[in-house]
Amino acid sequence: MLTVKNLTYIIEQQIVLNDVNFEIETGDFAAVIGPNGSGKSTLLKCLLGMNTKYEGSILYDELPLKQFLKREKIGYVAQHSLRYNNSIPVSVQEVVATGCENLIGTKKAIAQALEKVGLIGFEKKRLSELSGGQQQRVFIARALAMKPRLLVLDEPTVGIDQARVKEFYALMMQLHREGMTIILVSHDVHLMNAEITKVIAINQGVAFNGNYEAYRRYHANYCECGES
Repeated sequence: MLTVKNLTYIIEQQIVLNDVNFEIETGDFAAVIGPNGSGKSTLLKCLLGMNTKYEGSILYDELPLKQFLKREKIGYVAQHSLRYNNSIPVSVQEVVATGCENLIGTKKAIAQALEKVGLIGFEKKRLSELSGGQQQRVFIARALAMKPRLLVLDEPTVGIDQARVKEFYALMMQLHREGMTIILVSHDVHLMNAEITKVIAINQGVAFNGNYEAYRRYHANYCECGES
């Protein structure tokens, strides 16, 4: 599905990404991890077409990024979704509707998306009335409403209390088992689990690229904390 070749991004003579190479296959649940300042956010912006002044290539289904974005959909849940202004009286239904391609069949698309995230019956509630975890599910539903082939999430557990983090990952596992290709960007390596099919560790370049079990061994050998 996605091939990144020799991706290099330099801004103001500072190398942010250096010769990054990896592939995401259809059906993958990929975790892109790395410490703060490692280049994860820059990489994500490149993959979404927000950063365009890079060297190298980004191909989706062997098509250059610009051509793919014109033809296909990528569901995106931003890192700061939960900073939504709660003083705005918007309903759950209205938020999810913004992810629909058009108004034809919107109610059906909204219902299907809310069902996937377990929020049927919340359509008329104000977003401000929901918990942080529920709000995050609304934004995921908005991304799902466009029926994407790929779901990309940037630091999705930021702002969610620990009691809801497990629920979030259970939802991701459910979507993955239903066939969704997922790229999840996070700095928290301890949230990884065996449902992850691929781990890509970024620190300007690619420090690790492999499956979850191989990552566990890598992490045990090289992490200063000594944890696996």
